[in-house]
Amino acid sequence: MKCRLYLIIVVFILASSTVGCGPTPPSVKGMELMSATAALESAGFRVSDVTYDETVSEATGTVIGQRPVAGQRAENGSLVALTVAGFPPVATPNLAGLDEGEVSDALAAAKLSLGQLTKSHSASVAAGCVVSQVPVAGELVAQGSPVVLVISTGPESVRIPIVKGRTESRAKERLKAAGFKVKIVRAGSSEEPGTVIAQKPSRGKASPGSTITITVSTSGASGQASGDSASGGSDEAAARAFEQHKSGIQLKGEGTVTKVLADDSDGGRHQRFILRLASGQTLLIAHNVDIAPRVPSLQSGDSVAFSGIYEWNSEGGVVHWTHRDPDGQHPAGWLKHDGSTYQ
Repeated sequence: MKCRLYLIIVVFILASSTVGCGPTPPSVKGMELMSATAALESAGFRVSDVTYDETVSEATGTVIGQRPVAGQRAENGSLVALTVAGFPPVATPNLAGLDEGEVSDALAAAKLSLGQLTKSHSASVAAGCVVSQVPVAGELVAQGSPVVLVISTGPESVRIPIVKGRTESRAKERLKAAGFKVKIVRAGSSEEPGTVIAQKPSRGKASPGSTITITVSTSGASGQASGDSASGGSDEAAARAFEQHKSGIQLKGEGTVTKVLADDSDGGRHQRFILRLASGQTLLIAHNVDIAPRVPSLQSGDSVAFSGIYEWNSEGGVVHWTHRDPDGQHPAGWLKHDGSTYQ
């Protein structure tokens, strides 16, 4: 009878170790950490802590132990601690904008390796520096993992506008709109004053920010230098510039819109329209809308005042630089329409 009582007590103790008010966590031993975490969460448990043991022979990243062990009942939401084979993961450093030497140092410090390199143009990242990376900065990865990088080769080369034969101001505007710096050399020639007679490089492609040298005529058939200022009444100044084939002069005036033209996007977007002055002379207004606001709702019959650089042509002339000069080399131009100023 006494032996039977002891047996009942033992059975009760064993039963109480597996019977409780909650479920038992599943066995995740041998699983990879991510799979083990998912299995525990689906069973109603949470991973509380992960430790690593680099001395064991099991595959790196696999679970080699858990607490509580499988079969031990616990409440829903209980925490389970895991032990994983191998070294702990490391955070991927932020390599964006670093050069080759800086990348090497950062990866060595993080115990990671350099992965595949690819190259790509970038307008914002200097040549030789990191544009992007995989894994991204902050992502946890195994020690020794490779980090794949995209390295900048600098801005993509763009076509050099051909400005030979154009006026100095128009040539500068087109080159700057394409992203180039402009150097001006002046020389006498038989061309009209202010006309570009040569450029270097003359064609092809170059990186934005490169310098294009243009040679500008200082004397021509009229024997006059460019860069004059308009004087007298605006209509008189415009008529005089047209009759004398002058270019590169600052001109102000007012006229009536006779025709609204399609934008010109060669070397920069320009809003274009024809103005007729009170004298009857017509002017083509080329307003750079990459720099200045567009004149909205413009239509024939509207009155527009202007200030800009006059360039001669056989149709009456062109007025451009009707905006501020970002480099401060030209007087600020403008357009005025319906009580608003656009520059």
